[in-house]
Amino acid sequence: MPIPQLAALNRLLAGARNPHAPDTGLFARLIAVRLEAGDLTGLGLGHADFAALMTRHFPGATLADALPEQPLADAPPFVDELIALLQ
Repeated sequence: MPIPQLAALNRLLAGARNPHAPDTGLFARLIAVRLEAGDLTGLGLGHADFAALMTRHFPGATLADALPEQPLADAPPFVDELIALLQ
């Protein structure tokens, strides 16, 4: 069975600073799934936090999808931990 988000995953990993790092692979998979769903806001990150994540792990990747300036009020439970990793 083909994996729909594989193209987005490959695009992210191609622009990754270290595509073999476990956290980079995890973030790439999370982002690819949300890209495929057309809902990057589902990550629960605002624009600044998402930009920091992309700069840290995927400096060579570009995404055309825009994010809101503020995180969602009802963000998924893992968002606080994800933001902590970015700092």
